[in-house]
Amino acid sequence: MLGMRKTCLALVSALLCAGVGLSALALPAADDAVPKEDREHLEQAVKDFIEEIYEQKDEEERHFQKARSSMSFEPIDGGRYQVVAYKDIVEEGGRTMRTERYRLTLEKESDEQWKISEQVLEDTVTGMSRYMPGDEKFFTFDGFHFDREGLKVDSGPGSLIVFFRNGKRSSMLFTGRDLSYSYQPPPETDLDARYRAVKNLKSRDFDFVPELASLRCSEDLCGELLETLFEGLTETTREKIDAKSGKEYDRRIREMERSRRENYLSGFRFDDLPGNEYYTLLVKKKGKDHFLGLRYDNWAPKEVSFVVSGYWPALFTYYSEQTRSSGKSVYELERRPDEDGRFFDVVSVKGSVDLQTKTPETMDADIHYQLRAREDFDRLGFGIVVMERSDDEKKSVTRPRLTVSYIKDGEGKELSWVQLGPNYGMVIFPRTIKKGEIIPLEMKFSNGKAVYDFSWSYKYMARGGWLPFVRFADMIDEFELTISVPEQYTTLGIGKKMAERVADGRRITEWKAFHPVTFPTIIFGKYTKAESTVQARKLDGTPIPVTIYVDENALTEGSAASGQWGIRPKQLQPLVDQAAQAINLYERLYGVDYPYSKLDLVNDPIGGALYGQAPSSIIYLGSLVFRGAATLESFGGGRGVSKFLKSVVAHETGHQWWGASTSNFNSGNYWFVESLAEYSSAIYTEQAYGRKAYLQQVKAWHDDLVQADTMCSVQDGYTAWGGPLGGYGNQRNIYSRGPYAFHILRETFGDKKFFNYLYNLAQKLAQKQIVTEDMKMISEVVFGADMSWFWDQWIRGVGLPEYAFKLSTRQTEDGKYLVEGTVRQRVVIGPKNEVLEGRYFRGAIPVTVFYTDGTREKKPVLVEGELTEVRFKVDKKPQKVVFNGEGEILAERMIPSSSF
Repeated sequence: MLGMRKTCLALVSALLCAGVGLSALALPAADDAVPKEDREHLEQAVKDFIEEIYEQKDEEERHFQKARSSMSFEPIDGGRYQVVAYKDIVEEGGRTMRTERYRLTLEKESDEQWKISEQVLEDTVTGMSRYMPGDEKFFTFDGFHFDREGLKVDSGPGSLIVFFRNGKRSSMLFTGRDLSYSYQPPPETDLDARYRAVKNLKSRDFDFVPELASLRCSEDLCGELLETLFEGLTETTREKIDAKSGKEYDRRIREMERSRRENYLSGFRFDDLPGNEYYTLLVKKKGKDHFLGLRYDNWAPKEVSFVVSGYWPALFTYYSEQTRSSGKSVYELERRPDEDGRFFDVVSVKGSVDLQTKTPETMDADIHYQLRAREDFDRLGFGIVVMERSDDEKKSVTRPRLTVSYIKDGEGKELSWVQLGPNYGMVIFPRTIKKGEIIPLEMKFSNGKAVYDFSWSYKYMARGGWLPFVRFADMIDEFELTISVPEQYTTLGIGKKMAERVADGRRITEWKAFHPVTFPTIIFGKYTKAESTVQARKLDGTPIPVTIYVDENALTEGSAASGQWGIRPKQLQPLVDQAAQAINLYERLYGVDYPYSKLDLVNDPIGGALYGQAPSSIIYLGSLVFRGAATLESFGGGRGVSKFLKSVVAHETGHQWWGASTSNFNSGNYWFVESLAEYSSAIYTEQAYGRKAYLQQVKAWHDDLVQADTMCSVQDGYTAWGGPLGGYGNQRNIYSRGPYAFHILRETFGDKKFFNYLYNLAQKLAQKQIVTEDMKMISEVVFGADMSWFWDQWIRGVGLPEYAFKLSTRQTEDGKYLVEGTVRQRVVIGPKNEVLEGRYFRGAIPVTVFYTDGTREKKPVLVEGELTEVRFKVDKKPQKVVFNGEGEILAERMIPSSSF
């Protein structure tokens, strides 16, 4: 998996983004220009400045300002130094905050004493505000009526509280007599039958008595909703609102006051960006911490989300009524960017990364970016996230902590940036960056918790989001890093290692990718390695080094919790050879070169024991992958482990084509990255172990999918609730239903056309970020037909068909034999196999005729609609006939009967 791959035997966890703190005081690596004997005293002078600012209090004895500094000193004339410092100041009774950027000049007073001789204000950032208790109005109303996007909320007379932020409405809380709601997905979304099936699983989550409702909204939209949704508004006082509203109001105020006591400068955010409209309307269940409602954001890929507690990330997502009636093509709609990808693309990443500098957990970096603007902007958010995995790992892997020295523009001028909370910041540009413009940025920062010093030989690096501004699916055209680690360690980087040297106890390697990079990573440790005995080559014959690494601690017997997995050196060779073989196979299959100059495989002793993960030019493998099927089956793993071990390396190698060479444009189109890597591994299995092994993998997809009871589509696998098994249902959609769909294509059109389709797919979409419609359009060219039926039912649709079939044979007067009968179909969904009335799948499903002379042949039958008549003649006497015998079509059940 490009993100994370596990078997059904391992615990499945969702990929979550964890926030990262921005510390108030940045302490990056020492500047070479500052003598060691002076640095400590310079830093102390700035620390004294920061402490003096913090100690100032307002009339209510609150610390109302704080300061931070880059601690990056620049020498100027007269033996003096300058450094940048920021001051955050809370104003207007706590309602607003401004950030000031100063350039401090320091000069020496004595051998051990430096003083700040000058403070020059260079920039001021405003526009940040927050709600403060007292900034609300209380109302009574005669009625409330909301009817949008399938959700209706109604109320009789009640009480309303409107909360303001910097004089602008931001949210509302209300209760009322006979407060009620109903939800029915809009007819054109085709979600009605699916919603009924979900409700039948646990109706109390969807049908309950609400006690209050809340509405959060963008500044302009709040005013519109207040005016149009409420009837008979009359302003009143806190004492005259009803008890339920008052109780909830008091609870929120207590929580806010507690938070502000802990950090008085928390809770600020910028005003909404022009053009962004959003609202979230939720109703809360009486006496329970359970809610249901609608979330709308006109900048989301699909603007509408129907959200329910416990149904993560949303039960449904769909386009708004305005978009549905806009006449926009599927291609236009699928290429709507994710919210965090709306404003820019990452074109280039170059710089240096120093690991384990001040502490074993520290990373210091100086990164030069080039960003291409997708839209006009004058500020950009940044931060660091990690993809958390198992619960055990969450307890042991320290959360990253980001400190920023500076952010500079292409001319070396420092840009102002604002700390908005514990997990992100915002860089401010002095002018509006125009759409299409490419802007250079330099960011020097330190992550005090970037490295998990797991053992003496294995150092875990946070993988997803360890670089600010870089997102998971970014396709970065230029990627170059110089990486420094303690000299005893080996570094594995992205692309080709251009140079290596040892200096001052540090091992420094330089890396450059000659192909766009997605999901960049770094790993280092003390390793035993093995090189492939199979020579992988590019299409022009250029050798591709393929090497596998295992940290030395993992070679010892002991506690798995300590990373001592007892891996034997001889267990490395089969895995690295599989990777080389897979490269050679995929290059022939797709006609596209392996993208990078080398491939490294490396064990992960603390990840899921059975998993794989594939950034560009590196494959991570859970340490149990090395131990062999016999050992794992003795632990109770079963035969499924053996099948997994045959395909995991091939799957991860497949990501160098599906994920690196061709990537997804947004999260709503990530599915193919996993589905095609998984299908690639099935082709590898077929080549290495034969057709029977391939069909076993196909059957495993079927069994896993049926077990998962998925309730969303393959395409929505990462954006909507997957079913009662949660993330496992999403995973099985992408890892089982998706690849099975390609198996269906192969069985329907035959090997020649199918492999021509894969070849064209890889050729035409290489080095592109694509959406599902791109794949559909190529399929229609290759197969020469409208392929909407295939993509709509297997990738964009939900449910599985069930078939009841009754077939018989008899000899006819002309001496031939007639095969006849019926096939009935229905489509079901979920653990209760709820029937999706009026929905049927279409497919050419073979009837295999086995003859008495030992031969057999397949006769395709077009099955569509509720009932299909089967009738064809054969020349030889049949011994038996089998419908869908090799799982040519994915089905929930096959019932040998004339009816269900």
